[in-house]
Amino acid sequence: MSIAPKDEMARLLAGERPTVRGHGQLRVDLDDLRVEVAGLGELRQPVTASTAKKLAALGKPAAFGLGTQTVLDVSVRDTTQVPTDAVAVDWGGQLDHVLEAARETLGLGPRTRLTAELHSMLVYAKDQFFASHQDSEKHDDMIASLVVTLPSAHTGGELVVHGKGGSTSYRGSRQEPIAVVLYADLRHEVQPVRSGHRISLTYNLIRHQSDEPDAAAGPVGDVALLLERHFTAPVPARWRGDDVTPPTRLVYLLDHEYTPRSLTWKALKGADITRVATLRAAGTRAGCEVVLALADVHETWQDDVYFDDDFGGRRSRRRGGGVDPDPHQLIDSEVTLTHWRGAWARGTEEISDYVDGREVCASTPTVRLTPYESEHEGYMGNYGNTVDRWYHRAAVLVWPVRLQFVNRAQVSMAWAVADLQDHVDKGEADIARDDLVSMMPFWHSQIGGLDPAPKLVDEALTLAADLDEPDLARTFLGTFRIDVLTTAVAPRLLRLAETYGDVWAKDLVTAWSTNSRRRGTGTADPVWLAGLPSLAMALCDSEILPRAMVELAWDGVRPRITPLLAADLTSRVRGQLETLAGSLTSVLHAAAVCRLDAVADEVLASCRQGEPALPLLIPLLDAAANWPAEDRREARVGEAAAYAAQLLAQRLERPARRLDDWSVPAPSACDCDLCGQLAAFLSAPDERTLEWPLAGPNRRHIHSRIEASELPVTHTTRRQGRPFTLVLTKTAALFEREIDARGDDELALARVQLLMD
Repeated sequence: MSIAPKDEMARLLAGERPTVRGHGQLRVDLDDLRVEVAGLGELRQPVTASTAKKLAALGKPAAFGLGTQTVLDVSVRDTTQVPTDAVAVDWGGQLDHVLEAARETLGLGPRTRLTAELHSMLVYAKDQFFASHQDSEKHDDMIASLVVTLPSAHTGGELVVHGKGGSTSYRGSRQEPIAVVLYADLRHEVQPVRSGHRISLTYNLIRHQSDEPDAAAGPVGDVALLLERHFTAPVPARWRGDDVTPPTRLVYLLDHEYTPRSLTWKALKGADITRVATLRAAGTRAGCEVVLALADVHETWQDDVYFDDDFGGRRSRRRGGGVDPDPHQLIDSEVTLTHWRGAWARGTEEISDYVDGREVCASTPTVRLTPYESEHEGYMGNYGNTVDRWYHRAAVLVWPVRLQFVNRAQVSMAWAVADLQDHVDKGEADIARDDLVSMMPFWHSQIGGLDPAPKLVDEALTLAADLDEPDLARTFLGTFRIDVLTTAVAPRLLRLAETYGDVWAKDLVTAWSTNSRRRGTGTADPVWLAGLPSLAMALCDSEILPRAMVELAWDGVRPRITPLLAADLTSRVRGQLETLAGSLTSVLHAAAVCRLDAVADEVLASCRQGEPALPLLIPLLDAAANWPAEDRREARVGEAAAYAAQLLAQRLERPARRLDDWSVPAPSACDCDLCGQLAAFLSAPDERTLEWPLAGPNRRHIHSRIEASELPVTHTTRRQGRPFTLVLTKTAALFEREIDARGDDELALARVQLLMD
């Protein structure tokens, strides 16, 4: 992979010049390289022996230049050349990256542009070679040669380049194309092929110098050019498959630390002074805005020293730059902006913004600085042996003027929405729409993972209505979740419905419900449901929205009813039923407010499932006692109260448990043989104790069943004999629970009878 423009710029600002050998293998991705030959079609890669022979049959012996003559001499050059006009090469969009990598490898400046001309396609068979030679310059501006060796099964045939530092050998690959660049005046050779075939493409690289005047040359001009490339060249994301887009900013880390108060251009120190001056001048020339910032850097390194102690490792923490083990390999690096100072503010503003690694560069690597905190975790068997270091660094942020809104919006969504609204209020709706589209990618990623402030939600809904763009407004607001919809913002939603229609608003609310469901709550969130009746009342001016809200809420709550009613009535289930009863109460009350008889009937029907549903019905009726009488009548609370009273009366008419009745209801949800035997013991009214020889796994299963179902049974193990004996004993809690339940029923019956009246 070629060096990124930002990193070349960091080297240039540091005054470094790349080490140039005049040749080298290019680290570029050539997986998409396609070669087509007339008469053979596209070459499959790796190139097989049979295809290589067919290629050789299409060509003729290759000549070479000797002074002003072209000579054919197999003692100097023994290879076959395929006619160039029969060869078509498709680089798959990678040629620019290859030429940029070639420019850097050759040590040419950023103002140099290279183009490539296909010179030949060569096939080397067994024992063929090309003796040491220099490439003849076929063009006045030819500066170098590019050799691309296609993948094939062969040995030998190494390209050997002879330079001032000695000779370097470049081998081909059996799996992927290999690209090597070298200055045309360097002597080089192709050694004899020992087996198989070596197939290569050779290109003449032509140099084109910039036509800009001399005033644009020098460090400022070069940095300006690299800034332009940084903001126009797509950069692959960290993870394969992510979007490949140009960066929206550059974050250049400085060498010295500064406080928020001293973060000014005048307070810069040391090498930061000249580097920042160059960067600011280049930014102005490139049409960019330049801003000072503070950043926190966290790096994790692999330690190359093995540490051990009696516990298999050690962990030490040092503050103030104490001595650390030497880091060996960088594992991860995180940069977070904490403050910035822009022309729009009077002073330094506190921010919090994660920086993508594709945006960061530095003339001085962070590892060379002194950390303010460090931590070493020794080798722990299958992890550890790492060094974590934390640093404070200043930074210069650079972005094109056209991207000022995007960069400020990424740091403060509240500012962005306010700025967009300001444009709309000034009659600049077109600017607002364009800026809004530009912030959509990070708006969705940030807002989708946060609980936005009510003020931001209110202002976003206002802006969306003022845009008068239904599709854009839908995209903008579509990332919210249903819990943003409260009574306070209901007027904004009604205005949206007036602007874009009730159906549009209903679809938006449905999308919010879907977003919430993906986060695990949806419209079943009890906190949000508590405000549903008042929300429905606030939306009553719309014909569709109140109904939509109540139906969405009911769709979220309904699936939770049946599983809970079928579960054993443990303390955990009782708590869940209590919460669910509150949700049902909210849905029923909202249905009554909106006069949604069908929903109200379904809610009440879910509570009319016999005695198991009483834990839902009784709390619902207790809450309904505080509703306005009109709402109770609309929800037919009196009918539900009569049903509950009948169930409670029937249960109270049953005789109390006899003192010699020790039968216990068996837990559900397990039909294994062990649980069958447990159920038989529990249901026996005259058996209070069971001594049960069981192996360990079986004892653990019975233990778990008793505890999970909270049965009034003790379970201990008598560790004598084999297998050990599990001793089960029914307790008096059986009677205590029934007495308490009977008392609760009596109180509940009195309350529901009042509702019946």
